[in-house]
Amino acid sequence: MPHGVSRNRWCRRGWVALLALAWAGVLHATTLQSIQTTQSAEGLRLSATVQVNLTAQVQQALERGVPLYFVHQVQVVQPRWWWRDRVVSDHKRRLRVTQQALTRQWRVAVLDEPTGTADGGSGQTLSFTVPSVSAALALTGKVSEWLVLPLPEWPEVGEAPQLVYRFYLDTSELPGPFQMGQGASAEWSVRLEAVRPLSLRARTPTEVVR
Repeated sequence: MPHGVSRNRWCRRGWVALLALAWAGVLHATTLQSIQTTQSAEGLRLSATVQVNLTAQVQQALERGVPLYFVHQVQVVQPRWWWRDRVVSDHKRRLRVTQQALTRQWRVAVLDEPTGTADGGSGQTLSFTVPSVSAALALTGKVSEWLVLPLPEWPEVGEAPQLVYRFYLDTSELPGPFQMGQGASAEWSVRLEAVRPLSLRARTPTEVVR
């Protein structure tokens, strides 16, 4: 076989492999399906829906009993032309997804936001049991009417703020062997980020006094 033909076949196979990897990345991409903010008497609330897609490696680990921790993070950032942007508010909601070995059902636990206390504020506050991993991931990817900017933290002056929303798999919570090996690979990268402008109504004098 001519050497040129062999090289051409190798190149074609290489391109096919690269396209397969790219297509796999598209199939497993975690996407933001919807995001909405509303303003209430308590402050700014956020509702969002994320389609959580896991690679085969991550889902296999989950089905073998490795708990996964996901985080919804919302920052309200106020741009400042003379200095670094000011982070007005930064809130996280952590969720743990596990499979119950005996019942083969799935549990999604909503955890306390870290508070800097001795226990880290990581106690369980709510938990839900669902029959399938797809239902667990669908539940994990949703937040509804979440208070992300309480009224006392409302920015009063300056440029219009932005809302920065992130959703990610917290690989720092993986067991040690996963952190040293698989957890650092691209296979374990479950992450998205979205930035939206905010148009906040002005606070009334009575609200400012509070």
